[in-house]
Amino acid sequence: MKKKQLLCLVLALLFLIPLTGVSLADQTVYEKPASDDMQEKAAIEQAKATICEHFIDMQAILDASTAEASFGYLDTERKAPIWLVEFRNPDAYYGSYFVSLSRKGELISYSAPYSMPYGPDDNELTGVTYATPGTYDISEQEAIRQAKSGLTEIGDYETRMDRLTEKAYFLYGERYNNGDEPVWLIYFYQDEVLKQKTLLAYDGTYIDTVPADKQFEITSRSDEGLGEDFYKLNFTRMTLQQKADFTKTWQPKVNEYLKDHPYFANRNDLFYLATRHTYGLPKEDELSQEEATEIARQAIIAEGANPSTIEKRPISYTFDITTADQPLWKLLIYPAELADKKDFLRDDNRFSYQVVIDAKDGTIMGTCDNVNGQDVDGWNF
Repeated sequence: MKKKQLLCLVLALLFLIPLTGVSLADQTVYEKPASDDMQEKAAIEQAKATICEHFIDMQAILDASTAEASFGYLDTERKAPIWLVEFRNPDAYYGSYFVSLSRKGELISYSAPYSMPYGPDDNELTGVTYATPGTYDISEQEAIRQAKSGLTEIGDYETRMDRLTEKAYFLYGERYNNGDEPVWLIYFYQDEVLKQKTLLAYDGTYIDTVPADKQFEITSRSDEGLGEDFYKLNFTRMTLQQKADFTKTWQPKVNEYLKDHPYFANRNDLFYLATRHTYGLPKEDELSQEEATEIARQAIIAEGANPSTIEKRPISYTFDITTADQPLWKLLIYPAELADKKDFLRDDNRFSYQVVIDAKDGTIMGTCDNVNGQDVDGWNF
């Protein structure tokens, strides 16, 4: 069986952290648990038990891991404080195992380094949509054949393959490849009792296999078909010239890659979306970066941003020439870096903004923020 292919989610996470350098943890409001709340030691022990219950052979790994428990308001609505327990062991695995618990100890969610969070009642079929294999997908028979081949290397399955029956599902789910591409889920039964579960990509690429009573630790496959250099790119930190060079280099390569990898077009991530636009540099008769900055700052002040800290807000710039006769300045404006956490979390500072400006005449084509649930998606820039 192929070795488990670890999805490099850490690269994607780089784009989720604002340019301010303020992490999600920095935006958390921490509290000390009350006497009738679950206490730290108990939260860690319960979290450890949860990970051991749902994932394979975790006890020794967690015993050698560093556990860190935080208690506080970890969501933007701050409805109630919760426990978030994180286990790290760089020598054994990359990333972290997480468990979140209510203040009284009820399980909210848990996750492995390469899985999306599971809810307490979730299983591998929660929230999925069934599909029909197409031209680029392996058949049900081939999926079962490949999954069975992998089982021969696990325990004593090789000696009892003739006693197994199979059931295969071809499906989409947010848990699997972020919902971008379908997967094959194959169940193996012995005497009508579910014994093993195997997860394959649409083309047969191995993702994970676990006993019936465990959850998949890896729910997405790595896609390195465009080469390591592509996935190392940090688009949000590129200069305008680097973004223009990015278009020239990667747009044709991705277009060619799509011919044999159709599901890649479903990826709602920076790497793919950035190649769907054409980037360039402003001409002499078009708005300069400084002029666009001033227009954008006035626009977000009108939306409620604090004028006194406006110049402290980091900005990511993009010059979009996808539509040649209407070049656009696109500015993603982050919260100001403020030492006082209370000031940082004020409503006139903690929100990010997007401003789109016509580069020919300075008309504001659109402004949005993440106030009241509006989505600020810098990746689309």
